[in-house]
Parts: sequence; structure tokens; C-alpha cells
Amino acid sequence: MMQRGIQAIACAALALSSMGCSVFKLTADVSSSTSWSGSFDGRTVSGTGDMKVDMGTRGQTTKCAAVQKETRQGFLTVSISGGESKTTTAEFGVVTVCS
Repeated sequence: MMQRGIQAIACAALALSSMGCSVFKLTADVSSSTSWSGSFDGRTVSGTGDMKVDMGTRGQTTKCAAVQKETRQGFLTVSISGGESKTTTAEFGVVTVCS
């Protein structure tokens, strides 16, 4: 609870300085040529092709995404907020990334 208050104050200060507050938001970027399904910080999301998934705000805990291809062919690439990306082309392959 206190962490959110500190983040709110930091966001307000950054907004006043015209720098924005996007540094606290985390987004998983999924790029795929096939259908997929996964857990994004505990929330299940399914899709086909490319999608951006909101993962909330950065806190003191690590946020992870574990995503699996639902087909034999194709590729799946996942990254969180421009961090390290991981790719699989394996049949029903899984990638896990954390930030």
C-alpha cells in the first residue's frame, strides 16, 4: 500500500516535470505467426498473432509471463517492456520472460 503511494507521488512529480510516468507501466509484447495462450502475472490471456498485454505497474515483485504456442508450426516471441525477448519455434513451444 505504501509502495503505491510512493509511486503516485513519483508519477505526479514526473508529470509536473513533463517527463511522463510510463516507466512504471509494464507491457508484455507478444509477436506470433500462430495462436497462443499464457499467464501474464497470473492472468490468463489467449490470442492469435501480435498483441500487447498490460501487466500493471512495476513494483517490488518480479512480473512474469509464460506463453505457449497452440500449434506445431510457427513462431512465438515474448518480451516485457522492451526487455529481454525469448522466441520459440518448437511444436507447442513455451517461452517464459520476467521483468
